[in-house]
Amino acid sequence: MSKYVLKVEKIGVDKPRNFGVPYGTEVTVNHFHFMENQISRIEVKKIEDCQDTIFINLYSGNMRIGHVVAKGKDYVLDIDTIGKLQRYYDIRPAAEFDKEG
Repeated sequence: MSKYVLKVEKIGVDKPRNFGVPYGTEVTVNHFHFMENQISRIEVKKIEDCQDTIFINLYSGNMRIGHVVAKGKDYVLDIDTIGKLQRYYDIRPAAEFDKEG
């Protein structure tokens, strides 16, 4: 399992961070489940006008199909691998135990 804590203060303005989502993956965002293979890329960015906010964009191919606006909140991207074939990406607000590590 890999965990990325997406802290508002650590994300650079206009320096997006991209996570490729492999074929066969299910993505969950705030308990909303996307079916397998719907999400191909996750982009996390911050813009100049909203420096206390991170934007988590979800892409299917080159088309943005959704986003999360996290004002003043840290988020976590958990990546779970089961065997070699199936992966799960879970995007959720950070809890206290996430921030400690």
